[in-house]
Amino acid sequence: MLIFVLYMAFKLGMALGEVGFAFTLISGSILAFTFLSGHLSDRFGRKPFVIIGGIIIASSVIAFSFTSSLLQVYLVCLILGLGVALNNAPINALLADCVIPEIRAKVMGGYEVVVSLGRMLGLMILGELYVMSVSAPFYLLGALMFLTVILVATLVREPVVKRETQLPVTGRPPEMIGEL
Repeated sequence: MLIFVLYMAFKLGMALGEVGFAFTLISGSILAFTFLSGHLSDRFGRKPFVIIGGIIIASSVIAFSFTSSLLQVYLVCLILGLGVALNNAPINALLADCVIPEIRAKVMGGYEVVVSLGRMLGLMILGELYVMSVSAPFYLLGALMFLTVILVATLVREPVVKRETQLPVTGRPPEMIGEL
């Protein structure tokens, strides 16, 4: 996120309050859509939301490098937040679905370690790229996100998870049907 702050403050000349409001819009959009994306991914599967969210994130990050006004920044921030919301809950659920319960916490912890390590290294790399070209970090982030979307679309299978269904018309749970 540091790259976004640098871009907004120095490239676009936004005041600190305006930069803060841009991040508030991202967070507000995430807040508004995360529960819905989790609910819909429970119903329709995780993978479609991970892919759609990833495409929105990648597109928004690249679009950010083309913004030139406060209104454009705010619009891209709202859309970026939507992409994050569509992506984050389903990707965590997808990972949890793919791991047996006995080691789920360990695997989820390992996933968070890898994500944190990526953030640490990413800040250094993006900072160096920003010095060379103001737009380069956004292009790299967008390209990496598109690559991630392609990998998920081609390599990740939607796990078959036994989910509870609605009660049948009889009003009895599915396992009791036929026990008359």
